[in-house]
Amino acid sequence: MTVCAGVHPNRTLPVVLDCGTNNEEHLNDPLYLGLREKRVRGEQYDKLIEAFVSSARRRFPKAMLHFEDFGLDNARRILDQYRSEVPCFNDDVQGTGCVTLAAITAALHVSGQSLKDIRMVIFGSGSAGIGIADQVRNAIAAECKIDKDEAAKQIWLIDKPGLLTTDVDVSSAQKGFVRDAAEWKGKDTSLVGVVKDVKPNVLIGTSTVPGAFTKDVVQEMASHVERPVVLPLSNPTRLHEAVPKDLLTWTNGKALVATGSPFDAVKGPWGKDGAEVEIQPAECNNSVVFPGIGLGSILCRTKLITDEMLVGAVEGVASMAPARTDSTAPLLPGVEDVRAVSVRVARNVIKAAVKGKVATQEGIPMESDEELDQWIEKQMWKAEYRPIKLEKR
Repeated sequence: MTVCAGVHPNRTLPVVLDCGTNNEEHLNDPLYLGLREKRVRGEQYDKLIEAFVSSARRRFPKAMLHFEDFGLDNARRILDQYRSEVPCFNDDVQGTGCVTLAAITAALHVSGQSLKDIRMVIFGSGSAGIGIADQVRNAIAAECKIDKDEAAKQIWLIDKPGLLTTDVDVSSAQKGFVRDAAEWKGKDTSLVGVVKDVKPNVLIGTSTVPGAFTKDVVQEMASHVERPVVLPLSNPTRLHEAVPKDLLTWTNGKALVATGSPFDAVKGPWGKDGAEVEIQPAECNNSVVFPGIGLGSILCRTKLITDEMLVGAVEGVASMAPARTDSTAPLLPGVEDVRAVSVRVARNVIKAAVKGKVATQEGIPMESDEELDQWIEKQMWKAEYRPIKLEKR
């Protein structure tokens, strides 16, 4: 928040909730600094979270809560429990969803499509995959003016059992995206089978299954789509579903690629008359979106962080994608431009909060984007030393 969005360090408070550990080596290590107890779960865990949130609200009534690393079982549940009560944001769920949707939006711009055209397969349906599905569904619903259930029909989720259907045991977060089992009876519900049947134009990887996006899968997708959008997002690099060089080689340079880790540019004979071109894959790094969401939420003193505010954040990031003017450039702005991106994101977040009547700060200049940007920049902290003057004696 401080480096990327200029939130004053005195206005941030890192908090670590130590819930214990089940690692026997840690428990028996005399130098282990954490709580020497078995990990707290269930009702006790929920009471700890409730105690923290209520205490934070009492002590800092205007604070925004940024949740991180709560794990698959708790991240969505805790976010859903508190997001209608306090301004809170979960980066693993919403941040990943927002930055991925921004990359998809930029890719659709390059290919001359829009959100209504999306047919998206997500391979890996944990907190990151569901977060992406949620953001894309919400954006489709908003743009096409349809309900979220209808928008969810443009998204297919695959997990360990294969395609998530009504006859598969799923979590509450996954439930809104399951497909009718009767429609898939006798069909291949593996990744390659779903790609053949669905003919997606967007393929997302959040599975941590290395090499899952095989040549067969990618070329099957590319046989139906002029510019396939392929985002292998699993971290670290050794867990990537595919690497950019393979994706671009298998598709003759047509794939629009963003990854979960940084990769070097890829060169190949994909230009006019076989000329060599250099394509730079984007890195789907949450740091280009969550700082601006935090900055905008703080400056407008929002009561809640709404879906509309997140859609505004996505549009802010996507509008600054280099690929919008050069299809060989990244689908997302780089971290070197993060402060400028944070201003754009904060602007859109504030506008959505004001429109949604959840902003409580008075005197926000809403006459023009330029004026609002200046107001935001004026309040951003800069890491600069004060000048030192020596007094003559």
